[in-house]
Amino acid sequence: MVKPALVGCQDAQGRLWDILWMCWVAIRTGRIKGDSGEFGLLVRFPDGADWQSNEKRHTEGEGFRLVTLKAVCGPGDDVETCITIMLPDED
Repeated sequence: MVKPALVGCQDAQGRLWDILWMCWVAIRTGRIKGDSGEFGLLVRFPDGADWQSNEKRHTEGEGFRLVTLKAVCGPGDDVETCITIMLPDED
């Protein structure tokens, strides 16, 4: 759900696209090697939003955070290839 302060400038589909695109870029450029690795993306947040451990203040502008996520490639429920995106401290 999009915070009321961000309605009209962000949506869930756009955020998902950003996450998947930055994961793909990290894989293609070799920042993610093997079956797991971390990647980051720049995300806009309202000023009063809570902070999580995987977020850092972005130095270029107010209201932006650098968010770190982890991608893990492994077997899915039916042994098909599956990429799971999660917080860096999750397994």
